Amino acid sequence: MVRDIWRDLARAGSPLLPLHFHSINSVPEEMWLSFQMHRQGLHPYPFWKGKTCHELGIEVLIDDATMDVWAGCSEHCIDYFHPDML
Repeated sequence: MVRDIWRDLARAGSPLLPLHFHSINSVPEEMWLSFQMHRQGLHPYPFWKGKTCHELGIEVLIDDATMDVWAGCSEHCIDYFHPDML
């Protein structure tokens, strides 16, 4: 998924370039694929972004996939906003 980030940002009309970022963190593709195939029971994927934000000291997550991030944000007290809310 990381390999597509610059293309996706450009398609969205974003002026952001690699030089604007210190680092990029992405859910492991194997975890995302596993979640897509099994979407049942407790899976680490919905918790990954909230946990990663917590570990990095990030207090707010802006993401368009509410159902995929809400559990982790709630568990780790990360403020969450959907882009349409801003």
